[in-house]
Formats: sequence, C-alpha cells, structure tokens
Amino acid sequence: MEKIKALLTKEVIIGAVIVALLLCCLMLFLQVGVFPYLNANANQKAYVHITPAGGNNSVEQNSIEATPTLQVHPGEVVQGNVVVVNGTGEDGLRMRSEPGTEGEILFIAGENEYFNVIDGPVIRDNLIWWKIQSLSDSQKTGWSAQDYLASIQP
Repeated sequence: MEKIKALLTKEVIIGAVIVALLLCCLMLFLQVGVFPYLNANANQKAYVHITPAGGNNSVEQNSIEATPTLQVHPGEVVQGNVVVVNGTGEDGLRMRSEPGTEGEILFIAGENEYFNVIDGPVIRDNLIWWKIQSLSDSQKTGWSAQDYLASIQP
C-alpha cells in the first residue's frame, strides 16, 4: 500500500490528466478534421447487392404475388420485391414526391397495403428511402422510409 501511495504523487496524477486531455483532443481532431463522420452527398444512393442462398436465380422477382400465406421479413427490402406497409398503426405511411422528410406528401398508404419496390435505395435525413408503387393502383407511387416497409417472401 505504501508503494502505491508513493507512486500516486500529485505530479503523476496531474500528468495523467494532461495526457488524457491530449488524447481526447487528438481523437476529436481525427474525427472532425481528418476523418469526418458525415461527408455524404444528400443525393448519394446506397447500392445493395443481395445474393440468394442456394444460388437459384431463375425465379423472376416481378412474379411474386401477395397472398395471405406470405411471411413478412422486416429489413429485407430490395428493388423488384413486393413490400407491405408495416408498423404504422392507424397513422399510415406518408408517401412523398422525393426521398427525404422535406418531400411533398402525395398520399397516405394504409397499414398492410402492398407495393412493388421500383427505385432506391436513397439515403437522406438518416433514413433509407425506397420508391414504391401500389399493386392495386399504379397511380399510387411515391417515396417512403424503409423503417415502415417489410419484404414479402412466398
């Protein structure tokens, strides 16, 4: 115990605090100056490449039809798939003219309404946006956030 007290002098503690502050300043400089966290263009798209397990690519993505026996898989949205509006409750999903929360609201998609994914993804406003088109009415087309879409698997 005496050896520890002898090591922890006032000078050692002050030196340790100074080194810790210097390391914090260095990390801040690296994050802000050298490697900025957010340096993405607002129009930048994210490209996702999905390879099916089993390697059977012969099934056309556009041939998927929504039926009551389909399973919902949140987070597996890809262009060409059928998705369902999921998790909005009675509020529905705002469909916008362009990706982002600033896009004009065109209409509200209802909970459990089915759509084809026709474009995207686009990352904007910290969300992933997909352009989707209603299976029942091709005029109902707009951009929506992935958080409220679930992919349909037969």
